[in-house]
Amino acid sequence: MNNWDNRASFVSIIVVVLGGLLVSPVHGQEKFPSHRVGTIPAEELSSEVKKSAWDAVQGEDGTSTGSMAKIGLELAVLFHQHSVEGAVAVRDLRAQQTVPGTQKSGGRVDRSRAPRTPITSDGRYVLVDAVAKEDSGDLLEDLRGLGMKNGARAENLVSGLVPIEALDDAARLSTLRGMQPSYARRTAGSVESEADTSHAAFEARQNFDVDGTGQKVCALSDSYDNSSSASGSASEDIRSGDLPGAGNPEGNEAPVDVLDDRVEGSDEGRAMLQLIHDIVPGAELGFHTAFGGRADFASGIRELNASNCTVIVDDVGYFNQPFYQDGVITNAVDDVVDDGAAYFSSAGNNGQDSYEAPFRGSGMNGVLNASSERHDFDPSVLSDTEQQITVSDGGTVRISTFQWTDPSAAVSGSAGPDTDMDIALVAQDGTVLNSGEQNNISTGFPAETVISYQNTSGNQQTINLVIEKAAGPDPDQIKYIYSGRGFSIDEYDTLGPTIYGHPMAEGAMAVAAAPFFSTARYRSDIDSSAYLASYSSKGGLQIRFDQNGDEFSTYQSREKPDVTGTDGKSLPVGVSRR
Repeated sequence: MNNWDNRASFVSIIVVVLGGLLVSPVHGQEKFPSHRVGTIPAEELSSEVKKSAWDAVQGEDGTSTGSMAKIGLELAVLFHQHSVEGAVAVRDLRAQQTVPGTQKSGGRVDRSRAPRTPITSDGRYVLVDAVAKEDSGDLLEDLRGLGMKNGARAENLVSGLVPIEALDDAARLSTLRGMQPSYARRTAGSVESEADTSHAAFEARQNFDVDGTGQKVCALSDSYDNSSSASGSASEDIRSGDLPGAGNPEGNEAPVDVLDDRVEGSDEGRAMLQLIHDIVPGAELGFHTAFGGRADFASGIRELNASNCTVIVDDVGYFNQPFYQDGVITNAVDDVVDDGAAYFSSAGNNGQDSYEAPFRGSGMNGVLNASSERHDFDPSVLSDTEQQITVSDGGTVRISTFQWTDPSAAVSGSAGPDTDMDIALVAQDGTVLNSGEQNNISTGFPAETVISYQNTSGNQQTINLVIEKAAGPDPDQIKYIYSGRGFSIDEYDTLGPTIYGHPMAEGAMAVAAAPFFSTARYRSDIDSSAYLASYSSKGGLQIRFDQNGDEFSTYQSREKPDVTGTDGKSLPVGVSRR
Protein backbone atom coordinates (compact mmCIF):
# COMPACT_ATOMS: atom_id res chain seq x y z
CA MET A 1 0.00 0.00 0.00
CA ASN A 2 1.57 3.25 -1.14
CA ASN A 3 -0.71 6.30 -1.54
CA TRP A 4 0.38 9.33 -3.52
CA ASP A 5 -1.46 12.62 -4.05
CA ASN A 6 -1.71 13.65 -7.72
CA ARG A 7 -0.25 17.05 -6.82
CA ALA A 8 3.38 16.06 -6.88
CA SER A 9 5.54 17.70 -4.26
CA PHE A 10 9.30 18.07 -4.35
CA VAL A 11 9.56 15.22 -1.84
CA SER A 12 7.38 12.89 -3.91
CA ILE A 13 9.42 13.62 -7.03
CA ILE A 14 12.63 12.77 -5.18
CA VAL A 15 11.09 9.53 -3.88
CA VAL A 16 9.94 8.53 -7.37
CA VAL A 17 13.37 9.22 -8.83
CA LEU A 18 15.14 7.31 -6.08
CA GLY A 19 12.62 4.48 -6.43
CA GLY A 20 13.47 4.25 -10.10
CA LEU A 21 17.17 4.07 -9.30
CA LEU A 22 16.59 1.36 -6.73
CA VAL A 23 14.75 -0.91 -9.16
CA SER A 24 16.82 -0.33 -12.27
CA PRO A 25 17.78 -3.46 -14.24
CA VAL A 26 20.62 -5.55 -12.86
CA HIS A 27 22.44 -8.62 -14.14
CA GLY A 28 22.92 -12.03 -12.60
CA GLN A 29 20.72 -13.16 -9.75
CA GLU A 30 20.14 -9.84 -7.95
CA LYS A 31 16.57 -9.62 -9.31
CA PHE A 32 16.00 -13.35 -9.10
CA PRO A 33 12.82 -14.13 -7.10
CA SER A 34 13.79 -14.95 -3.52
CA HIS A 35 10.91 -17.31 -2.67
CA ARG A 36 9.72 -19.21 -5.73
CA VAL A 37 10.09 -19.23 -9.49
CA GLY A 38 6.55 -20.10 -10.52
CA THR A 39 6.08 -23.13 -8.28
CA ILE A 40 9.80 -23.98 -7.89
CA PRO A 41 11.32 -23.19 -4.46
CA ALA A 42 14.10 -20.67 -5.11
CA GLU A 43 15.94 -21.41 -1.87
CA GLU A 44 16.78 -24.89 -3.19
CA LEU A 45 18.67 -23.48 -6.18
CA SER A 46 22.41 -22.82 -6.23
CA SER A 47 23.85 -19.43 -7.15
CA GLU A 48 25.17 -20.96 -10.35
CA VAL A 49 21.74 -22.21 -11.42
CA LYS A 50 20.07 -18.90 -10.59
CA LYS A 51 22.60 -16.80 -12.50
CA SER A 52 22.70 -19.12 -15.52
CA ALA A 53 18.91 -19.30 -15.82
CA TRP A 54 18.44 -15.55 -15.31
CA ASP A 55 21.06 -14.61 -17.91
CA ALA A 56 19.70 -17.17 -20.39
CA VAL A 57 16.29 -15.49 -20.26
CA GLN A 58 17.19 -11.82 -19.79
CA GLY A 59 20.19 -11.62 -22.12
CA GLU A 60 23.05 -9.17 -21.84
CA ASP A 61 20.82 -6.10 -21.89
CA GLY A 62 18.36 -7.43 -19.28
CA THR A 63 15.31 -7.10 -21.54
CA SER A 64 14.17 -10.73 -21.99
CA THR A 65 16.14 -11.25 -25.19
CA GLY A 66 18.31 -14.17 -24.08
CA SER A 67 18.54 -17.56 -25.78
CA MET A 68 15.83 -19.01 -23.51
CA ALA A 69 13.51 -16.00 -23.45
CA LYS A 70 10.90 -17.88 -25.49
CA ILE A 71 10.43 -20.46 -22.73
CA GLY A 72 10.66 -18.24 -19.65
CA LEU A 73 12.48 -18.36 -16.33
CA GLU A 74 10.71 -21.37 -14.78
CA LEU A 75 11.65 -23.72 -17.63
CA ALA A 76 15.14 -22.17 -17.84
CA VAL A 77 15.64 -22.97 -14.14
CA LEU A 78 14.66 -26.60 -14.73
CA PHE A 79 17.14 -26.89 -17.60
CA HIS A 80 20.05 -25.43 -15.64
CA GLN A 81 19.18 -27.39 -12.49
CA HIS A 82 19.27 -30.55 -14.61
CA SER A 83 22.54 -29.51 -16.28
CA VAL A 84 24.32 -28.65 -13.03
CA GLU A 85 22.79 -31.06 -10.51
CA GLY A 86 21.14 -33.80 -12.61
CA ALA A 87 17.68 -35.38 -12.78
CA VAL A 88 17.69 -36.32 -9.09
CA ALA A 89 17.94 -32.65 -8.13
CA VAL A 90 15.03 -31.82 -10.45
CA ARG A 91 13.04 -34.62 -8.85
CA ASP A 92 13.77 -33.07 -5.45
CA LEU A 93 12.40 -29.75 -6.70
CA ARG A 94 9.29 -31.56 -7.89
CA ALA A 95 8.73 -33.00 -4.42
CA GLN A 96 8.69 -29.47 -2.99
CA GLN A 97 6.54 -27.88 -5.71
CA THR A 98 3.11 -28.68 -4.35
CA VAL A 99 1.84 -26.34 -1.68
CA PRO A 100 -0.82 -27.87 0.63
CA GLY A 101 -4.29 -27.34 -0.74
CA THR A 102 -7.61 -27.85 0.99
CA GLN A 103 -6.74 -26.97 4.57
CA LYS A 104 -8.20 -24.36 6.84
CA SER A 105 -5.91 -21.66 8.15
CA GLY A 106 -6.55 -18.05 9.02
CA GLY A 107 -10.22 -18.24 8.07
CA ARG A 108 -9.82 -19.27 4.41
CA VAL A 109 -10.27 -22.75 2.98
CA ASP A 110 -8.52 -23.45 -0.32
CA ARG A 111 -11.04 -25.45 -2.35
CA SER A 112 -9.61 -24.57 -5.74
CA ARG A 113 -6.80 -27.13 -5.50
CA ALA A 114 -3.11 -26.50 -6.02
CA PRO A 115 -1.82 -27.03 -9.56
CA ARG A 116 -0.50 -30.41 -10.54
CA THR A 117 3.26 -30.34 -11.05
CA PRO A 118 4.24 -30.54 -14.73
CA ILE A 119 7.49 -32.38 -13.87
CA THR A 120 7.50 -36.17 -14.21
CA SER A 121 8.31 -38.29 -11.16
CA ASP A 122 11.77 -39.21 -12.50
CA GLY A 123 12.77 -35.56 -12.91
CA ARG A 124 13.56 -35.98 -16.61
CA TYR A 125 10.54 -34.50 -18.43
CA VAL A 126 8.27 -31.49 -18.10
CA LEU A 127 4.76 -31.05 -19.51
CA VAL A 128 4.55 -27.95 -21.70
CA ASP A 129 2.19 -26.00 -23.92
CA ALA A 130 3.98 -24.48 -26.91
CA VAL A 131 2.79 -21.98 -29.53
CA ALA A 132 3.97 -22.54 -33.08
CA LYS A 133 5.43 -19.64 -35.01
CA GLU A 134 3.60 -20.81 -38.13
CA ASP A 135 2.58 -24.49 -38.45
CA SER A 136 1.94 -26.58 -35.32
CA GLY A 137 2.65 -29.77 -37.29
CA ASP A 138 6.19 -28.59 -37.99
CA LEU A 139 6.69 -27.63 -34.35
CA LEU A 140 5.40 -31.01 -33.15
CA GLU A 141 7.80 -32.78 -35.51
CA ASP A 142 10.74 -30.69 -34.28
CA LEU A 143 9.88 -31.27 -30.62
CA ARG A 144 9.53 -35.00 -31.21
CA GLY A 145 12.99 -34.85 -32.76
CA LEU A 146 14.22 -33.53 -29.41
CA GLY A 147 12.56 -36.41 -27.57
CA MET A 148 9.05 -35.11 -26.81
CA LYS A 149 6.72 -37.87 -25.57
CA ASN A 150 2.93 -37.99 -25.81
CA GLY A 151 2.92 -35.02 -28.18
CA ALA A 152 -0.39 -33.64 -29.44
CA ARG A 153 -1.47 -30.55 -31.34
CA ALA A 154 -4.65 -28.51 -31.57
CA GLU A 155 -4.82 -25.47 -33.81
CA ASN A 156 -1.62 -23.48 -33.15
CA LEU A 157 -0.82 -25.22 -29.85
CA VAL A 158 1.43 -28.23 -29.16
CA SER A 159 1.47 -30.06 -25.82
CA GLY A 160 3.58 -32.91 -24.52
CA LEU A 161 6.46 -34.01 -22.31
CA VAL A 162 9.77 -32.42 -23.31
CA PRO A 163 13.08 -33.79 -21.97
CA ILE A 164 14.35 -31.20 -19.51
CA GLU A 165 17.87 -31.61 -20.87
CA ALA A 166 16.53 -30.58 -24.32
CA LEU A 167 14.82 -27.34 -23.23
CA ASP A 168 17.73 -25.19 -24.39
CA ASP A 169 17.52 -26.73 -27.87
CA ALA A 170 13.73 -26.35 -27.84
CA ALA A 171 14.07 -22.64 -27.07
CA ARG A 172 16.21 -22.22 -30.19
CA LEU A 173 13.75 -23.89 -32.60
CA SER A 174 12.78 -21.63 -35.48
CA THR A 175 9.29 -23.20 -35.44
CA LEU A 176 8.67 -22.18 -31.80
CA ARG A 177 7.09 -18.88 -30.84
CA GLY A 178 6.71 -19.47 -27.11
CA MET A 179 6.45 -22.15 -24.42
CA GLN A 180 5.07 -22.38 -20.89
CA PRO A 181 4.87 -25.18 -18.31
CA SER A 182 1.39 -26.70 -18.49
CA TYR A 183 -0.47 -26.44 -15.18
CA ALA A 184 -3.72 -28.35 -14.75
CA ARG A 185 -5.95 -28.94 -11.77
CA ARG A 186 -9.12 -30.82 -11.02
CA THR A 187 -11.94 -28.30 -10.67
CA ALA A 188 -14.31 -30.41 -8.57
CA GLY A 189 -14.01 -32.23 -5.28
CA SER A 190 -14.10 -36.00 -5.04
CA VAL A 191 -17.35 -37.40 -6.35
CA GLU A 192 -20.07 -38.07 -3.83
CA SER A 193 -22.44 -40.94 -3.11
CA GLU A 194 -25.47 -38.81 -2.23
CA ALA A 195 -26.14 -37.69 -5.82
CA ASP A 196 -28.63 -40.47 -6.55
CA THR A 197 -30.87 -39.23 -3.73
CA SER A 198 -30.34 -35.46 -3.94
CA HIS A 199 -31.01 -35.44 -7.69
CA ALA A 200 -33.86 -37.98 -7.43
CA ALA A 201 -32.19 -40.06 -10.14
CA PHE A 202 -33.63 -43.24 -8.62
CA GLU A 203 -37.15 -41.89 -9.18
CA ALA A 204 -36.37 -41.08 -12.81
CA ARG A 205 -35.19 -44.65 -13.38
CA GLN A 206 -38.36 -46.05 -11.85
CA ASN A 207 -40.91 -43.61 -13.29
CA PHE A 208 -39.56 -43.53 -16.84
CA ASP A 209 -38.08 -47.03 -17.00
CA VAL A 210 -34.65 -45.77 -18.06
CA ASP A 211 -31.18 -46.80 -16.94
CA GLY A 212 -28.90 -45.22 -19.54
CA THR A 213 -29.13 -48.05 -22.06
CA GLY A 214 -28.26 -46.78 -25.52
CA GLN A 215 -26.03 -43.99 -24.18
CA LYS A 216 -22.27 -43.85 -23.78
CA VAL A 217 -21.06 -41.56 -20.99
CA CYS A 218 -17.37 -40.67 -21.03
CA ALA A 219 -15.15 -38.86 -18.54
CA LEU A 220 -12.01 -36.75 -18.78
CA SER A 221 -9.95 -36.45 -15.59
CA ASP A 222 -6.45 -37.22 -14.35
CA SER A 223 -6.37 -41.04 -14.54
CA TYR A 224 -8.58 -44.13 -14.56
CA ASP A 225 -6.47 -47.02 -13.29
CA ASN A 226 -2.99 -45.52 -13.06
CA SER A 227 -2.34 -44.42 -9.50
CA SER A 228 0.24 -45.42 -6.92
CA SER A 229 -1.84 -43.96 -4.08
CA ALA A 230 -5.48 -44.90 -4.79
CA SER A 231 -6.88 -47.85 -2.90
CA GLY A 232 -8.14 -50.73 -4.99
CA SER A 233 -8.15 -51.12 -8.75
CA ALA A 234 -10.53 -51.13 -11.69
CA SER A 235 -10.71 -54.93 -11.65
CA GLU A 236 -11.79 -54.87 -7.99
CA ASP A 237 -14.46 -52.28 -8.79
CA ILE A 238 -15.81 -54.49 -11.56
CA ARG A 239 -16.04 -57.50 -9.23
CA SER A 240 -17.82 -55.40 -6.58
CA GLY A 241 -20.33 -54.09 -9.13
CA ASP A 242 -19.11 -50.49 -8.98
CA LEU A 243 -17.99 -50.59 -12.62
CA PRO A 244 -19.11 -52.57 -15.68
CA GLY A 245 -16.94 -55.24 -17.23
CA ALA A 246 -16.45 -58.98 -17.42
CA GLY A 247 -17.43 -60.44 -14.06
CA ASN A 248 -19.76 -57.62 -13.00
CA PRO A 249 -22.26 -59.27 -10.60
CA GLU A 250 -25.19 -57.29 -12.07
CA GLY A 251 -24.49 -58.57 -15.57
CA ASN A 252 -23.22 -55.22 -16.89
CA GLU A 253 -20.26 -56.68 -18.75
CA ALA A 254 -19.47 -54.05 -21.42
CA PRO A 255 -15.95 -52.92 -20.40
CA VAL A 256 -15.01 -49.30 -19.85
CA ASP A 257 -13.59 -47.96 -23.13
CA VAL A 258 -10.25 -46.55 -21.95
CA LEU A 259 -8.77 -44.53 -24.80
CA ASP A 260 -5.81 -43.02 -22.94
CA ASP A 261 -4.69 -43.63 -19.35
CA ARG A 262 -0.97 -42.92 -19.68
CA VAL A 263 -0.77 -40.17 -17.02
CA GLU A 264 -0.35 -41.25 -13.39
CA GLY A 265 -2.91 -39.50 -11.21
CA SER A 266 -5.36 -40.09 -8.38
CA ASP A 267 -7.79 -42.23 -10.43
CA GLU A 268 -10.48 -39.58 -10.05
CA GLY A 269 -11.70 -40.58 -13.51
CA ARG A 270 -12.54 -44.02 -12.18
CA ALA A 271 -14.36 -42.51 -9.21
CA MET A 272 -16.41 -40.36 -11.59
CA LEU A 273 -17.33 -43.41 -13.64
CA GLN A 274 -18.31 -45.31 -10.48
CA LEU A 275 -20.86 -42.64 -9.69
CA ILE A 276 -22.11 -42.49 -13.27
CA HIS A 277 -22.52 -46.26 -13.31
CA ASP A 278 -24.44 -46.08 -10.05
CA ILE A 279 -26.94 -43.61 -11.54
CA VAL A 280 -27.17 -44.99 -15.11
CA PRO A 281 -26.05 -48.63 -14.86
CA GLY A 282 -27.14 -49.42 -18.41
CA ALA A 283 -24.90 -46.86 -20.11
CA GLU A 284 -21.58 -47.71 -21.69
CA LEU A 285 -18.61 -45.85 -20.22
CA GLY A 286 -15.39 -44.36 -21.59
CA PHE A 287 -12.31 -42.48 -20.39
CA HIS A 288 -9.49 -40.28 -21.68
CA THR A 289 -6.94 -38.45 -19.55
CA ALA A 290 -7.13 -34.66 -19.57
CA PHE A 291 -3.70 -34.18 -18.00
CA GLY A 292 -1.56 -34.27 -21.14
CA GLY A 293 -1.55 -30.51 -21.76
CA ARG A 294 -4.11 -28.26 -23.38
CA ALA A 295 -3.65 -29.57 -26.92
CA ASP A 296 -3.97 -33.17 -25.73
CA PHE A 297 -7.11 -32.29 -23.73
CA ALA A 298 -8.69 -30.86 -26.89
CA SER A 299 -7.66 -33.95 -28.86
CA GLY A 300 -9.07 -36.21 -26.14
CA ILE A 301 -12.47 -34.51 -26.36
CA ARG A 302 -12.57 -35.15 -30.10
CA GLU A 303 -11.36 -38.74 -29.70
CA LEU A 304 -14.12 -39.51 -27.20
CA ASN A 305 -16.68 -38.05 -29.57
CA ALA A 306 -15.27 -40.18 -32.39
CA SER A 307 -15.70 -43.26 -30.16
CA ASN A 308 -19.47 -42.54 -30.03
CA CYS A 309 -19.68 -40.94 -26.58
CA THR A 310 -23.08 -39.29 -26.36
CA VAL A 311 -22.35 -37.53 -23.05
CA ILE A 312 -18.91 -36.22 -22.06
CA VAL A 313 -17.99 -34.87 -18.61
CA ASP A 314 -14.79 -33.41 -17.16
CA ASP A 315 -13.52 -32.02 -13.87
CA VAL A 316 -10.31 -30.42 -15.16
CA GLY A 317 -9.18 -26.88 -15.86
CA TYR A 318 -5.95 -25.42 -17.20
CA PHE A 319 -4.83 -22.22 -15.51
CA ASN A 320 -3.85 -20.36 -18.67
CA GLN A 321 -6.91 -21.02 -20.80
CA PRO A 322 -7.89 -17.63 -22.25
CA PHE A 323 -10.23 -15.34 -20.33
CA TYR A 324 -11.41 -13.18 -23.22
CA GLN A 325 -11.31 -15.53 -26.23
CA ASP A 326 -12.43 -19.08 -27.00
CA GLY A 327 -9.30 -21.25 -26.83
CA VAL A 328 -8.42 -24.64 -28.27
CA ILE A 329 -10.24 -26.68 -25.59
CA THR A 330 -13.35 -24.50 -25.85
CA ASN A 331 -13.36 -24.94 -29.62
CA ALA A 332 -13.14 -28.72 -29.23
CA VAL A 333 -16.14 -28.68 -26.87
CA ASP A 334 -18.23 -26.67 -29.31
CA ASP A 335 -17.24 -28.98 -32.17
CA VAL A 336 -18.42 -32.16 -30.43
CA VAL A 337 -21.63 -30.49 -29.23
CA ASP A 338 -22.32 -29.42 -32.81
CA ASP A 339 -21.82 -33.08 -33.72
CA GLY A 340 -24.56 -34.14 -31.29
CA ALA A 341 -22.77 -34.86 -28.00
CA ALA A 342 -23.76 -33.31 -24.67
CA TYR A 343 -20.85 -31.80 -22.74
CA PHE A 344 -20.73 -31.06 -19.00
CA SER A 345 -17.81 -29.38 -17.23
CA SER A 346 -17.24 -28.37 -13.63
CA ALA A 347 -17.57 -24.61 -13.19
CA GLY A 348 -14.72 -24.59 -10.66
CA ASN A 349 -14.24 -23.75 -6.99
CA ASN A 350 -12.97 -20.17 -7.05
CA GLY A 351 -16.15 -18.40 -5.96
CA GLN A 352 -15.60 -14.74 -6.82
CA ASP A 353 -11.93 -14.74 -5.86
CA SER A 354 -10.60 -12.44 -8.55
CA TYR A 355 -9.39 -8.92 -9.20
CA GLU A 356 -10.37 -7.08 -12.40
CA ALA A 357 -9.94 -3.45 -13.40
CA PRO A 358 -8.95 -1.23 -16.30
CA PHE A 359 -5.19 -0.82 -16.51
CA ARG A 360 -4.40 2.55 -14.94
CA GLY A 361 -0.89 3.76 -15.63
CA SER A 362 0.64 5.34 -12.55
CA GLY A 363 3.67 6.95 -14.17
CA MET A 364 5.89 5.07 -11.70
CA ASN A 365 8.81 2.88 -12.75
CA GLY A 366 8.34 -0.86 -12.48
CA VAL A 367 9.63 -3.08 -9.69
CA LEU A 368 10.78 -5.76 -12.13
CA ASN A 369 12.12 -3.38 -14.75
CA ALA A 370 12.62 0.37 -14.49
CA SER A 371 11.36 0.87 -18.04
CA SER A 372 7.99 -0.68 -17.14
CA GLU A 373 5.03 1.27 -15.74
CA ARG A 374 3.18 0.16 -12.62
CA HIS A 375 -0.58 -0.26 -12.46
CA ASP A 376 -2.47 2.06 -10.11
CA PHE A 377 -4.83 -0.02 -7.96
CA ASP A 378 -6.58 3.02 -6.48
CA PRO A 379 -9.53 4.09 -8.69
CA SER A 380 -9.74 7.47 -6.94
CA VAL A 381 -7.69 10.61 -7.63
CA LEU A 382 -4.98 9.16 -5.39
CA SER A 383 -2.48 6.58 -6.58
CA ASP A 384 -1.48 3.25 -5.03
CA THR A 385 0.77 0.88 -6.95
CA GLU A 386 0.80 -1.91 -4.35
CA GLN A 387 -2.07 -4.17 -3.34
CA GLN A 388 -1.61 -5.26 0.26
CA ILE A 389 -1.97 -8.94 1.19
CA THR A 390 -1.76 -10.41 4.69
CA VAL A 391 -0.49 -14.00 4.94
CA SER A 392 -0.83 -15.95 8.19
CA ASP A 393 1.99 -18.13 9.43
CA GLY A 394 1.77 -21.30 7.33
CA GLY A 395 -0.59 -19.63 4.87
CA THR A 396 -0.26 -19.55 1.10
CA VAL A 397 -1.42 -17.03 -1.48
CA ARG A 398 -1.52 -18.17 -5.10
CA ILE A 399 -2.15 -16.14 -8.25
CA SER A 400 -3.53 -18.94 -10.39
CA THR A 401 -3.45 -16.94 -13.61
CA PHE A 402 -3.01 -13.31 -14.63
CA GLN A 403 -4.39 -12.16 -17.99
CA TRP A 404 -5.48 -9.06 -19.87
CA THR A 405 -7.59 -8.11 -22.89
CA ASP A 406 -5.44 -9.45 -25.72
CA PRO A 407 -5.99 -12.42 -28.06
CA SER A 408 -3.90 -15.61 -27.85
CA ALA A 409 -1.59 -16.84 -30.62
CA ALA A 410 -2.48 -20.42 -29.60
CA VAL A 411 -5.75 -19.93 -31.49
CA SER A 412 -5.32 -20.46 -35.23
CA GLY A 413 -5.75 -17.22 -37.13
CA SER A 414 -4.92 -15.04 -34.14
CA ALA A 415 -1.73 -12.97 -34.21
CA GLY A 416 -1.49 -12.89 -30.44
CA PRO A 417 -1.00 -10.13 -27.85
CA ASP A 418 0.44 -6.69 -28.53
CA THR A 419 0.96 -5.88 -24.84
CA ASP A 420 3.52 -7.38 -22.45
CA MET A 421 2.36 -7.44 -18.81
CA ASP A 422 4.15 -8.66 -15.67
CA ILE A 423 3.05 -9.46 -12.12
CA ALA A 424 4.98 -9.93 -8.88
CA LEU A 425 4.59 -10.65 -5.19
CA VAL A 426 6.92 -8.34 -3.29
CA ALA A 427 8.07 -8.18 0.34
CA GLN A 428 7.75 -5.00 2.39
CA ASP A 429 11.44 -4.25 1.82
CA GLY A 430 11.01 -4.48 -1.96
CA THR A 431 12.41 -7.99 -2.37
CA VAL A 432 10.74 -9.82 -5.26
CA LEU A 433 9.31 -13.03 -3.79
CA ASN A 434 7.86 -14.49 -7.00
CA SER A 435 7.08 -13.07 -10.41
CA GLY A 436 5.60 -13.80 -13.82
CA GLU A 437 7.46 -11.83 -16.45
CA GLN A 438 7.57 -13.63 -19.79
CA ASN A 439 7.83 -11.49 -22.91
CA ASN A 440 4.20 -12.04 -23.88
CA ILE A 441 4.38 -10.26 -27.23
CA SER A 442 7.16 -12.62 -28.26
CA THR A 443 5.70 -15.84 -26.85
CA GLY A 444 2.09 -15.27 -27.98
CA PHE A 445 0.57 -15.98 -24.54
CA PRO A 446 -1.47 -13.06 -23.06
CA ALA A 447 -1.06 -14.67 -19.64
CA GLU A 448 1.48 -15.20 -16.88
CA THR A 449 1.81 -18.58 -15.25
CA VAL A 450 1.21 -19.55 -11.61
CA ILE A 451 3.01 -17.56 -8.90
CA SER A 452 2.64 -18.13 -5.17
CA TYR A 453 4.05 -17.35 -1.75
CA GLN A 454 4.01 -19.55 1.35
CA ASN A 455 4.71 -17.93 4.70
CA THR A 456 7.04 -20.10 6.77
CA SER A 457 8.41 -17.26 8.90
CA GLY A 458 6.61 -18.19 12.11
CA ASN A 459 4.75 -14.87 12.12
CA GLN A 460 2.00 -13.16 10.18
CA GLN A 461 3.40 -11.26 7.20
CA THR A 462 2.28 -8.39 4.99
CA ILE A 463 3.35 -8.53 1.35
CA ASN A 464 2.31 -6.60 -1.75
CA LEU A 465 1.18 -7.47 -5.24
CA VAL A 466 2.46 -5.36 -8.12
CA ILE A 467 1.30 -5.33 -11.76
CA GLU A 468 3.24 -3.54 -14.46
CA LYS A 469 3.15 -2.98 -18.20
CA ALA A 470 6.46 -3.76 -19.90
CA ALA A 471 5.52 -2.84 -23.48
CA GLY A 472 2.62 -2.10 -25.79
CA PRO A 473 -0.66 -0.21 -25.48
CA ASP A 474 -2.63 -0.08 -22.23
CA PRO A 475 -5.02 -3.06 -22.05
CA ASP A 476 -8.69 -2.28 -21.44
CA GLN A 477 -8.88 -4.79 -18.58
CA ILE A 478 -6.44 -6.74 -16.43
CA LYS A 479 -7.58 -9.65 -14.29
CA TYR A 480 -6.16 -12.29 -11.99
CA ILE A 481 -7.77 -15.19 -10.12
CA TYR A 482 -6.40 -16.04 -6.71
CA SER A 483 -6.57 -18.99 -4.34
CA GLY A 484 -4.76 -20.38 -1.32
CA ARG A 485 -5.33 -20.55 2.42
CA GLY A 486 -4.62 -18.39 5.43
CA PHE A 487 -4.42 -15.07 3.62
CA SER A 488 -6.49 -11.98 2.91
CA ILE A 489 -6.53 -9.41 0.11
CA ASP A 490 -6.64 -6.28 2.26
CA GLU A 491 -7.54 -3.65 -0.33
CA TYR A 492 -8.96 -3.14 -3.82
CA ASP A 493 -10.38 -6.67 -3.93
CA THR A 494 -12.99 -6.19 -6.67
CA LEU A 495 -14.26 -9.79 -6.64
CA GLY A 496 -15.96 -11.02 -9.80
CA PRO A 497 -16.37 -13.84 -12.33
CA THR A 498 -14.06 -16.86 -12.13
CA ILE A 499 -15.60 -19.23 -14.70
CA TYR A 500 -13.39 -19.15 -17.78
CA GLY A 501 -12.00 -21.45 -20.44
CA HIS A 502 -14.01 -24.38 -21.78
CA PRO A 503 -16.84 -24.27 -19.17
CA MET A 504 -17.61 -20.93 -20.86
CA ALA A 505 -18.09 -22.63 -24.24
CA GLU A 506 -21.43 -21.88 -25.87
CA GLY A 507 -22.13 -25.59 -26.12
CA ALA A 508 -20.91 -26.59 -22.65
CA MET A 509 -23.08 -27.05 -19.59
CA ALA A 510 -21.07 -25.47 -16.76
CA VAL A 511 -21.94 -27.32 -13.54
CA ALA A 512 -22.00 -25.37 -10.28
CA ALA A 513 -21.74 -27.03 -6.85
CA ALA A 514 -24.24 -27.30 -4.01
CA PRO A 515 -23.65 -29.34 -0.84
CA PHE A 516 -25.90 -32.40 -0.85
CA PHE A 517 -27.11 -31.47 2.65
CA SER A 518 -28.42 -28.14 1.26
CA THR A 519 -30.81 -29.75 -1.19
CA ALA A 520 -34.55 -30.23 -0.79
CA ARG A 521 -34.09 -34.00 -0.54
CA TYR A 522 -32.05 -33.59 2.64
CA ARG A 523 -33.71 -30.49 4.13
CA SER A 524 -37.43 -30.03 4.51
CA ASP A 525 -37.06 -26.38 5.53
CA ILE A 526 -36.00 -25.03 2.12
CA ASP A 527 -38.21 -24.30 -0.85
CA SER A 528 -35.40 -24.32 -3.41
CA SER A 529 -33.99 -27.45 -4.99
CA ALA A 530 -30.49 -26.48 -3.80
CA TYR A 531 -28.38 -23.67 -2.37
CA LEU A 532 -25.28 -22.82 -4.38
CA ALA A 533 -22.05 -23.29 -2.45
CA SER A 534 -20.24 -20.01 -1.78
CA TYR A 535 -17.01 -21.42 -3.21
CA SER A 536 -18.61 -22.49 -6.50
CA SER A 537 -17.23 -20.34 -9.33
CA LYS A 538 -19.42 -17.55 -10.65
CA GLY A 539 -19.87 -16.47 -14.27
CA GLY A 540 -19.97 -13.12 -16.03
CA LEU A 541 -16.78 -12.85 -18.09
CA GLN A 542 -17.32 -11.50 -21.59
CA ILE A 543 -15.70 -12.97 -24.69
CA ARG A 544 -14.09 -10.03 -26.50
CA PHE A 545 -12.12 -11.55 -29.40
CA ASP A 546 -13.06 -13.79 -32.33
CA GLN A 547 -10.93 -16.63 -33.70
CA ASN A 548 -8.92 -14.20 -35.81
CA GLY A 549 -8.05 -12.13 -32.77
CA ASP A 550 -10.30 -9.27 -33.84
CA GLU A 551 -12.35 -7.53 -31.16
CA PHE A 552 -16.10 -8.05 -31.34
CA SER A 553 -18.15 -4.89 -31.82
CA THR A 554 -20.48 -6.31 -29.16
CA TYR A 555 -18.88 -8.53 -26.53
CA GLN A 556 -20.39 -11.99 -26.03
CA SER A 557 -22.03 -12.52 -22.66
CA ARG A 558 -22.75 -16.14 -21.75
CA GLU A 559 -24.92 -16.94 -18.76
CA LYS A 560 -22.92 -19.38 -16.63
CA PRO A 561 -23.16 -21.67 -14.74
CA ASP A 562 -25.92 -23.62 -16.49
CA VAL A 563 -26.87 -26.29 -13.94
CA THR A 564 -26.04 -27.28 -10.37
CA GLY A 565 -24.81 -30.62 -9.08
CA THR A 566 -24.26 -31.81 -5.53
CA ASP A 567 -21.02 -32.39 -3.71
CA GLY A 568 -19.96 -32.65 -0.10
CA LYS A 569 -19.00 -36.23 0.62
CA SER A 570 -15.99 -38.07 -0.76
CA LEU A 571 -16.12 -41.43 -2.49
CA PRO A 572 -12.91 -43.39 -1.88
CA VAL A 573 -11.77 -45.03 -5.11
CA GLY A 574 -11.86 -48.79 -4.92
CA VAL A 575 -14.32 -49.00 -2.00
CA SER A 576 -17.66 -50.57 -2.83
CA ARG A 577 -20.84 -48.73 -1.89
CA ARG A 578 -23.10 -51.71 -2.52
